[in-house]
Formats: sequence, C-alpha cells, structure tokens
Amino acid sequence: MIKYYELRDGVLTLVKNPQDVSGLTWCDVHLDKSRASPNDELKLVSTMFKINIHDLKDTTDLTERPRYNYDMLLENQFMLLRGIMSDQLDLSAEVENPTIPIGIFYTIDEKIVTVHSIDSPEFTNIIETLDKRKITKPIFLFLEFIQIIFNRLDKASYNISLKINEIQKHIGSSRDARKRGIPFKLNSYMIFFNAAMMGNYNAFQAFMDKNKSTFEADAALYEKVDDLKIDIKQIYQFTSIYRDQVNNLVEQANNIINNNLNNIFKVVGSISLLVSIPTLIASFYGMNVGLPGGIEDGKFISFYIIIGISFTVSFVTWLFFRKLDWL
Repeated sequence: MIKYYELRDGVLTLVKNPQDVSGLTWCDVHLDKSRASPNDELKLVSTMFKINIHDLKDTTDLTERPRYNYDMLLENQFMLLRGIMSDQLDLSAEVENPTIPIGIFYTIDEKIVTVHSIDSPEFTNIIETLDKRKITKPIFLFLEFIQIIFNRLDKASYNISLKINEIQKHIGSSRDARKRGIPFKLNSYMIFFNAAMMGNYNAFQAFMDKNKSTFEADAALYEKVDDLKIDIKQIYQFTSIYRDQVNNLVEQANNIINNNLNNIFKVVGSISLLVSIPTLIASFYGMNVGLPGGIEDGKFISFYIIIGISFTVSFVTWLFFRKLDWL
C-alpha cells in the first residue's frame, strides 16, 4: 500500500491519486505480507522519486543490517534502521528476531520515502501523531519519522526491564519448568535487540557526520538531531545493561536446574542405598557355605573369608577413587 502526503503551512495532508511528485512531501510504502509481491510498488516508487531500486529492495530483506548510505549518483540519502515488531514483549511467540528493517529515504528534491512492513499505529495515524507538532521543513519531518522509530524502541526497552524484574522475583520459587525457560528465550531476544540498537546508533551517527554542516547552520535542527542521538545512545546503553542482567538470569537458571538435578540424584542414591541393604543380607544368606544362623553346624571360616575379601576389595576401590579425586 502506498500513501502520499504533502506538507503545507506546517500541516501534513493526505493526497489521493497525485498527478506528479512536485507537490508531494512524503511517500509511505507499507509492504503488506498478504500481497504476492511488493516489487511492482517498489519499482513505481523508484521511478517516481528517482531512488535506487536495490536500496528499496534491501528494506524487504529481514536480515538486513542498519546502515546509512549516500547515493553519489542520485544524491539521495538512505537510512535503514531496525524497528521493533511490537513494543509489547511476547516471549511465547516463535520469533527469531524481534526487529525488522525500516527504510527512510531523503531525496535531493527534499522528498521523503519510508518503506516498512510493520503496521505501526504511529505510521498509520501519522497525521494524528504529528498533530501538535508544526513541521516547517521536510528535513524536520524526516527526523520525526526517526523519532517515531526510536520512541517505539524505547518503549520496548522499558517493557524488557519490567520483564527482567518480574523474572528476578519468581525465578527461585517457580516450580513451572516452562517459566524457568523464559530467561533463555529472553536472552535470545536480547542478543538480536541489542545488536540492532548498536547498528541504529552507528547508522544515525554516520547520518549526522554526513550532514554536520547543515545541522550546525540551524540551531533548531541541530538541537533536534542531538536529542535523537542521545535517545538512541541511551537505548543502546540500557539494552546493553539489560543484556548483562539477562545473562545473569540465565546463569542463575542454570544453577537452579543443576541444583535440582543434584537433589534428584541424592534422593535416587539414598533410595538405591536403602534397597541395597536387604539385597546384601539376602545375598549373604544365599551363599552355598556354612554361615552363622544357618541350618548347618560347624566352622564358618569360608563365610568370614568371603566377607573379608568383599570389604578388602571395597576399601581398595575407595582408596583408588580418592586418589583420582572422585570421592
């Protein structure tokens, strides 16, 4: 689905069936998974706004890394960021990577093109989202889209901290095996999330370095960009801390599992010992030699020899295991 918008007097307005791109400010491409192929829409956008088709297709690759690129031929700027699928943390879903690529293009004609596959309410209701903000220049609108992505990531980061606190309270007392597996799922989640935040920070830093002179010439623009840099840096730093906390939770969960296994082995070992005592007595009285308490009279030297040999072999084996530090 493609939507077109124009920026007039600081207000963003939806444009239906535009005749040309001259009056447009923003083109939003929502790649619907139910459609057979998004290539036709991407080719149309590439032709209309003179954008490299390969950069547009990169936004459809779910494994694409965050990056910033300046097209020297077309003089377009392209920033690919990793956005969050959902800011609500759901570890029950079988999702390998919780982040997906979102492409933002800024053309030489100050046109903005966004390409994303998530149905974010901020993008869907963009006019309502920006209702209280008067956008004076397209570059500010470009930065507002980045702000929307960072805000969702910040909310997701906050939900991660809440989940960590919840796990810390119940990890030691929970008897549910499924709950004990949550730290391992969260650890996998955090590996992808933290790596995406680092990539976003580096991509935004490259964007700032490329446009440094432009930003320094406008105080309001420089302040906005600096705020965004601080936002993504803090998100990355906090998620790094959360990842360390999750690593500690995983280690704690492993210790609990190992401790539970040791307790199980102790119980099994105790039961085996209790069962072996009657078996040992029955074995003694089942020997085909004279023994005390038996029905035959006479000397019981054979019985004492067998008992002595048994204890001697057991003692030698015990000494051997002690030497190997097995006991």
